[in-house]
Amino acid sequence: MNTGMKKGMANNETYQGPAEFDTLAAEEKPGSVHTPFEPSIAGTQAPPPYICEGVTGFGFPLQADARVLQGLCDRFLNIAPPEKGISFEPVVVNPALNICMVTLEALDYDSLVTAASPWSELGEVAQQEFLFAIPVFRKENRTVVEQGIFIPYIFVTNQNSALTGREVLGLPKILAGISMDPDFPANDPIELRFEGRRKAGGVIQRDALVSITPVFNGILPELVDTRVSRFFGPVATFANSPVIQHIEESSGLNSFIGYSQRTLINPESPGKDSYRSIISSHYEGKNLNMIATPPMNVTFKSFLNFDIAATLGINVDGAGNAVSLSPYSISADFELGNVKVLWET
Repeated sequence: MNTGMKKGMANNETYQGPAEFDTLAAEEKPGSVHTPFEPSIAGTQAPPPYICEGVTGFGFPLQADARVLQGLCDRFLNIAPPEKGISFEPVVVNPALNICMVTLEALDYDSLVTAASPWSELGEVAQQEFLFAIPVFRKENRTVVEQGIFIPYIFVTNQNSALTGREVLGLPKILAGISMDPDFPANDPIELRFEGRRKAGGVIQRDALVSITPVFNGILPELVDTRVSRFFGPVATFANSPVIQHIEESSGLNSFIGYSQRTLINPESPGKDSYRSIISSHYEGKNLNMIATPPMNVTFKSFLNFDIAATLGINVDGAGNAVSLSPYSISADFELGNVKVLWET
């Protein structure tokens, strides 16, 4: 028997058919706020701006091959049709040797929350983050219009951050294990571990991908000098080089632009994309405090075909070691917002 009621409705409510339902405002539609395929009560696609407070950590500038980084830009950022005139290229700090700087940052977030309702009502999360940032120029019709960063690798310890970063901003966030003591380098090394799949009957694989230690733990000073001179010339003149000047200018900025590609795959043909876009995001910092630290050794290990150093063109020795000569500690608060779509399919 049709009672004109819908299951779960109170006796004094009258069921409204589909046509009537569609004319209602969103707030008048029972249960219509939540999209069923989203995995939380308000969904993980929380929109910007994102408020990040109590961020502390360390930065490790590393030298990398400009030709490899240009290939990354071509693959992930230079995807708009030529007639659109949008292009990106890495900032080269030593043209004679084709050298760019890639900055590895290991960060600890005390609080990460969106300012948008209703997601803001769900509270904040804490996380640790491990990223590689490439300074790039954005060009329009071959003219530089902006400088920002491109992040091809970013690892986080919070799944909500990972999902939102990938789905909203196009940041390629991957869940990982990160060990970082605030008293580094006095205490344990900073480590990034890949949270791999479990072997049959075994435990979750936790393969170390990156480890950061003080540079003179088993590395002789003369070996460091040799590495520096191989890429930058005499150590005595390195402090006045354009490489150091670029690091100092870039790392001291309170605000900067980030670029990313947001992609949706075609489920019928995973090798093809159903949607692609180029996104720019604005990072506005405050309460920034940076302190120079002694040189650090960064050791890279590949996992199957997952090789961060090779993909980024970072110059390492035969054991996978690279030296960061001008690392720094950092503390800041910042807001990520003003997200724009520069191009989309």
